[in-house]
Amino acid sequence: MSDTANTPINFDAGIGASATSPLDVSFPEEVALTDFAVVTGAAQTKLQLSRGGVPTGDMLRHTLHLNTLAFRPQLRIGIRPGVRFTAIQLA
Repeated sequence: MSDTANTPINFDAGIGASATSPLDVSFPEEVALTDFAVVTGAAQTKLQLSRGGVPTGDMLRHTLHLNTLAFRPQLRIGIRPGVRFTAIQLA
């Protein structure tokens, strides 16, 4: 993730995520996002998730998903095979 709001996140394509990494990810089988952890200090405060270009209605607030929290909220966000999954950083 960058430190700017209203920008998409980059996904790791196998060698570490960077500014030139893909802005989406898809999977060959059905998967579920069950956990999300973020390090403190970024300017943005939440992520909006999308499947196939359509927002899922899920907002991941950074204050609830800090990597230092022992009990982060359990997630159950399903992603169907081949569907493009993206996230945008919001302030």
